[in-house]
Amino acid sequence: MPLFAPDYRQFPGSRPSNTSWQLYCLYQVQIINADKEQPVYLGQGEHDIIGSIFARAFADDPVNRWMFNGAVIQGAYSTLARWVYIPRGIVYTSRDQTAGAMWLPPGVKKDLPVAGNLAMAHALVTNGGLGAVKNALIFEQAVMKARPPGEYYYLGFIAVLPGQQGRGLGGQMMQPGLTLCERDKMPALLESTKEANIPFYERFGFKVSRKIEPGHGCPPLWQMWRDS
Repeated sequence: MPLFAPDYRQFPGSRPSNTSWQLYCLYQVQIINADKEQPVYLGQGEHDIIGSIFARAFADDPVNRWMFNGAVIQGAYSTLARWVYIPRGIVYTSRDQTAGAMWLPPGVKKDLPVAGNLAMAHALVTNGGLGAVKNALIFEQAVMKARPPGEYYYLGFIAVLPGQQGRGLGGQMMQPGLTLCERDKMPALLESTKEANIPFYERFGFKVSRKIEPGHGCPPLWQMWRDS
């Protein structure tokens, strides 16, 4: 075990500055996975990098297509990265920027500040109309209602660009977050918007805990849990 071994409990709350948190992530993941290719961690001002990856990767995702009225809205993912995941969590990509993931540590909420809500509303209305705003609210309410109590790492997004599957990038993007889960002896939670992706997550110890059906025409999604 490294001599310097802080855990998530040393960074309570929303952490307006993520410098210490990112240093922690870099140190822990690189020490534990020293023999593996390391991801590129993103910081302030780099939200559009991950936003672009997710927008392209989720262009055919059934839940996202319903939520955004068929539009591809990079601004939605960039807004979440800028106002939530980068300042409060862990955001990283593969070195060639063909895959990425965003995690939140235990006890950290994913709610947007006022400026973030305004940016999200602008992105949704501009690209998907008012219907996209309504759908996003329906989706978010259903997902949050299904959330279990307690503390856990939350894998908000993980994606590999179309045409890049089969290179092991999905597993590479899972590993840094799971390393922190194991380091801190914490469980993890995610939602899969495609039933076909469930076996992939099961390979990393996740199991389906419930099926979420938001209604109003939204396709179902599957909540998955990984024990500590």
